[in-house]
Amino acid sequence: MARKKGLKQYSKQELLRELAARVADEKFHDGMTMTEMEVAAEELKGEAGEPSVALMLARMKPEKPTAKACPKCGKRIAVKARDRERTVRSLSGMVTFRRNYHYCERCQYGFYPVDRLLSLPEEGELTSELEKRVLDFAVNDVYGECASRWSLHYQQPVSENLFRRVAARVGEQCEVADQGRLQEELKPRCQAAEVLVVEVDGSMLPIRGQEPWKEAKVGVTPAPGSVTATRSVAEPFRGATSSRTQAPGAPLVPT
Repeated sequence: MARKKGLKQYSKQELLRELAARVADEKFHDGMTMTEMEVAAEELKGEAGEPSVALMLARMKPEKPTAKACPKCGKRIAVKARDRERTVRSLSGMVTFRRNYHYCERCQYGFYPVDRLLSLPEEGELTSELEKRVLDFAVNDVYGECASRWSLHYQQPVSENLFRRVAARVGEQCEVADQGRLQEELKPRCQAAEVLVVEVDGSMLPIRGQEPWKEAKVGVTPAPGSVTATRSVAEPFRGATSSRTQAPGAPLVPT
């Protein structure tokens, strides 16, 4: 008589097929729409994600209660408090873990090495991945609309207040950050154009006041992709103008 296979002997594909079959047995009904099928599949992904993240966290090596380097000055700092609990909201749901707290008297700065190892924000209830998505909504729409739009994309609801708090917290971090490094990180990572086409000209215009005439300078560059070797510029130009006389080489004011 053949021995019965244990769960660990099944491949991941076999287990996924079995899980999908169980969901189909549980959820399917006559007249089921495609939307209902898709929502059922999304619910399955959410249900599988939370225990997956929790299990991977549980497999991390236990944190040793040894001194760790302060992120600001580099001095090794002893543990001030052990096994402090933190619960964060991830893309897959809520997860809870424990970690040690260190406090540097010289820098007046407290830190959790495990939080830094996991690349978690120092404050707040969201993981970095979830915070990025919340912030993307918050900076591109009003908070009330963000909450309703979010529910269209994700199963876990997010409140209007949470969008507001995340935007405020990240905004404060940007204000105190090294502006040079911040601007460097914000630079677009696209490749620079090989050729830049610029056309400039000026014209004298009548104005009100004691000076009867002033020069208005105009500089234009074609929109990306609007100039090729086989056709002329057809798309609108981006330009810059000035309503006052400028010295040669002075920057134009964008329109």
